[in-house]
Amino acid sequence: MAQKCVLFLLWLSGRSLAGFPNQINIGGLFMRSTVQEHSAFRFAVQLYNTNQNTTEKPFHLNYNVDNLESSNSFSVTHAFCSQFSRGVYAIFGFYDKKSMNTLTS
Repeated sequence: MAQKCVLFLLWLSGRSLAGFPNQINIGGLFMRSTVQEHSAFRFAVQLYNTNQNTTEKPFHLNYNVDNLESSNSFSVTHAFCSQFSRGVYAIFGFYDKKSMNTLTS
């Protein structure tokens, strides 16, 4: 009985790991003038993806970046929606008081 229970738990854990995606899409919204922030974002993703320890890196990160000319609410909202239409799980970027109310609504 105990052996069946252990086998069932092993099977169940294998099924739960198989359901987790091996690639995660993340997005970035940066002002066109903020080259350093964009470079730091790309570097962090590359550093994570080149880590050889598979226990610390269970998935591969893909990133989509939109560079914005201005922080008006229309361009930020359009870029935000565009990111989610590409299937991103999270968006990293700048904080701007003018457009934050639009994004949180």
